[in-house]
Amino acid sequence: MEKRKAYIFVFLQFLFIGIILVTGKIIAKNKICFFIELFGILIGCWAIISLKIGNFNATPTIKKNAHLVKHGPYKLLRHPMYLAVLLVVFALIFNDFTLGRLFAGIFLFIVLIFKLFYEEKLLLAHFKEYSDYMKTTNRFIPFIF
Repeated sequence: MEKRKAYIFVFLQFLFIGIILVTGKIIAKNKICFFIELFGILIGCWAIISLKIGNFNATPTIKKNAHLVKHGPYKLLRHPMYLAVLLVVFALIFNDFTLGRLFAGIFLFIVLIFKLFYEEKLLLAHFKEYSDYMKTTNRFIPFIF
């Protein structure tokens, strides 16, 4: 059941990202939106590099030989990839706005929140030091959440 839940979260995440990508421009023309999109891409790349490719996992499940990463963007945020995804998609939504894209973005945000809480439950069970790590970092919005 746990793996099924993880795959449902990932399916829904990519479904809503896909809806946003196929229903409008994928490179923002508005300068502000473009820089937000670029910033999101850079945060995502930094997070992947910090994780190292072997530790990266699209599903919220924990890999067998995983280790807790607390450097790079993970020094500030527990889930910088979620921030990266949201920056990119909301820059694209506001660059080429439609209600459909906005609703897809809102549903994506909701899915990521549920996925985040599920993932943190698994991380707490797997890593003894995760509880202490949670006290020193925000989830994915700096200084807020």
